[in-house]
Amino acid sequence: MENEHVQRLFMRTVYRVLSDIRQRLEPDSTLPQLHLLDLLQQHGPLRISDLAERMRVSAGAVTLQSDRLIKLALIERTRSETDRRVVYVTITERGREHVATAREQVYATTQLYFDRLDGPDIQALEQILLKMSTEEGP
Repeated sequence: MENEHVQRLFMRTVYRVLSDIRQRLEPDSTLPQLHLLDLLQQHGPLRISDLAERMRVSAGAVTLQSDRLIKLALIERTRSETDRRVVYVTITERGREHVATAREQVYATTQLYFDRLDGPDIQALEQILLKMSTEEGP
């Protein structure tokens, strides 16, 4: 493979950044949980199946994460007023505060990496990340 070295470098960087982020998060926080909370904060109440689709995981995985977040009072389940069979997951005020704190921790961690780059490097990285993060990917 002609870009094997770049792929290894990319994966090493991703693992290092994620490891640093995990170390700064509160002990009961995981990145998938924060992703779920962030989606609820951005989009409002969602069904488990909608969350699973947006997170690209199974509904069972979302249910497991939801159960943990309910125990922490970060989200709650509510039934639809028009169809009692439909259950929505909603972020609580405590969940919003949790996301805000976690976001600060994530940004502080990633800023340590961005501080190593100058303006043209940041612009180039932005273009690369935009190409890599399109919905057309795997």
